[in-house]
Amino acid sequence: MILSTKARLSKSHGFSMIDVMVAVLILGLTIPAINIFLHWNMKHAVKSREQVRASRLAQMITARTRAMSFFNVFTKDWNTTEFVDSSKTGFGLSGIGTEFGDITAPSSTYPDMAHLQDIQDQIKTAGFSHFTIDVQHMRRDKTNNVTAGYDLVDVEIDPATKEDVADDQVKYEDFNADGDYFDYKIEDDKIISEQPDTRVKQLTVRIYKGPETMAMVTGELLTAEMFRGIQGASSESCLPLDLDLDKEDYIHARNEPEQDKAYNTTVITHSSNYDSGPAVHQADSGQDLLLTGRTAPTADVHLYWTKGGSSLHSITSDVNGDFTGLSNPLTTGLQEGKNTFYARTIKGGLRSPYVIREDIIYDINPPKVTGVYPAHGSKVKTFSPFIGAKLTDEPVTAGRDVSGLRYDVLYMEEKNHYGEIEQPTILPDGYVVWLDTTTLLPIKLKDDRDYRIVLEGGDMAHYKVSHEWEFEIDEIEDDNEKPEINDEAPTGTASSNMPTISFKVTDNGDSGVKPSSIKVYLDFVDPANLLLGEDVPAVDSLGRAYDGRDGTVSFDMTTPLTTGGHTIHVEVKDWKNNTTDFNWSFTSP
Repeated sequence: MILSTKARLSKSHGFSMIDVMVAVLILGLTIPAINIFLHWNMKHAVKSREQVRASRLAQMITARTRAMSFFNVFTKDWNTTEFVDSSKTGFGLSGIGTEFGDITAPSSTYPDMAHLQDIQDQIKTAGFSHFTIDVQHMRRDKTNNVTAGYDLVDVEIDPATKEDVADDQVKYEDFNADGDYFDYKIEDDKIISEQPDTRVKQLTVRIYKGPETMAMVTGELLTAEMFRGIQGASSESCLPLDLDLDKEDYIHARNEPEQDKAYNTTVITHSSNYDSGPAVHQADSGQDLLLTGRTAPTADVHLYWTKGGSSLHSITSDVNGDFTGLSNPLTTGLQEGKNTFYARTIKGGLRSPYVIREDIIYDINPPKVTGVYPAHGSKVKTFSPFIGAKLTDEPVTAGRDVSGLRYDVLYMEEKNHYGEIEQPTILPDGYVVWLDTTTLLPIKLKDDRDYRIVLEGGDMAHYKVSHEWEFEIDEIEDDNEKPEINDEAPTGTASSNMPTISFKVTDNGDSGVKPSSIKVYLDFVDPANLLLGEDVPAVDSLGRAYDGRDGTVSFDMTTPLTTGGHTIHVEVKDWKNNTTDFNWSFTSP
């Protein structure tokens, strides 16, 4: 059967106008997205290649830095370069007054500038703008608080002192006073930098493209010894040095009989307290100062009076690094008072940093007990005598420092009747006295009895002292005499409107002044006008005003007096209740 042309056309398959329009729409949406993806992918690939290239350059810079002199790699912000700030040239390492190298022959030109310029040329050829090298000084940590196997910590410089906050021997020093820290000096064939002389620096290298950081390499260590083939994370750790003679320790002498007795034979109640606290070391004509410690194995520990001075003496460590030795030159050079010396380890051309022992006290004079009250063997006619003595720690040569008294070994006792005197009072003038711990007034004793007082003390240098004295309260029978008051002040016109009120009270009878009975009034004998008494203004105020050694009462006015005349009224009794009333007048300005 033959179909017509119309029939054949109705059976054909083609694209309608709608189909074409849909296709065009889909292409219009997908092509831009594909273009964006391809652009991002290409940009990302370029960025990745840049970062890989920058990382390789950063590693190259680190390697090139190792080719520079260790002493020309400075702790300096190298961002201030000609490539960041056009007003600054020469990597921030040039300028008027800037010198480099040995202070005996300084150079005004940075010695390794060619290295930096060559690196910068490669940076620009690679399509980047500039680089920086930041330097962090490192030091060996001596606290054992760092990660095992890694003993380096950052040097943290205090801007005010230019010293490391943890080790004042790590610091900036301007040897030639030229205002910069780029120089060094040669001492004992060793270069010593004006910068913190730890011999270890940690590098951080950054590559920039404009303001953007493209790569960074950090943690690389640069050491002064790497050029000598020395292996180790820290040059300090190669030559550690610890002295058992600590900064807080003391040195004393024992060759004189008084010194030997004070240290070896004097026994005091609280001697065991010396088991803790600062140690003490002997140094005298019979025994040289013994120094012990730890350093590198089979190394020499040298001693100096001054940093950079001549070696006084050296001690060699054993195969374990331990050393023990007597130093006669150090001993004979010690002076009474403060002494400072230095130590450092030297081995195979390497030198440790100086270890300083600063202001260590050399104490050669034991403490003493003097000025006892009541006098030894005396008979006193008072129920409340001043009981005490002066405990002092003084130098042989006036003006020299001493170790100072150690109050945790202080002990006082009345051996016949009372036993240990708890909490003896220490007066500002050094007297150790037996007072009532509440009122600070002398305690009342019984008459017709013998008393035996023992006072013990010691100083930080482990010298000890023990002193004993006796007195007797005389038998008191009749006492009909009143206390007397003299030496009153102020009189006439006072020097200020808040004067010191003072007078002396004594008793010629047998019973003595009763300190707690003293009362002082201003203008009128009235409780409202009471200036001083057993309960005014505090329970111990009378005790602080009264000195039992001579009967002086002295205290300061705490509020200003009105201008014009004023009268002080005093009441006092003795132990037999004989009473004295006394008054005097003065003018307040």
